[in-house]
Amino acid sequence: MWKIECPACKKKLLPENPNRENRCRRCGCEIDILFEITAAAANAFSRAQHFLKSGWGDKALEQAQISWDLRQQPETSQLAFLAALFNANYDKAEQWYQLTHNSSNRLND
Repeated sequence: MWKIECPACKKKLLPENPNRENRCRRCGCEIDILFEITAAAANAFSRAQHFLKSGWGDKALEQAQISWDLRQQPETSQLAFLAALFNANYDKAEQWYQLTHNSSNRLND
């Protein structure tokens, strides 16, 4: 779902690879934890989507926050923004909107 790269040498890694290694083939940096963090963030994101579709805005916002805490992805802040709007929590929605705007700008740099 989300791209992973080695923090030491910036080699692009394939999270979908079932035979992935614990260390980067290029530099030897330990990378297994990156896969675990990304998988946990993706699972929380998926749960947030499910909760929002089911009309459970509070749970959706909670799961989006968990996903964001693990990996700050623009999609997560967008989902949290929608969940906050669904809950009519406009202060929180504004905060998530700002994060969405800021994270989108980082991608364009």
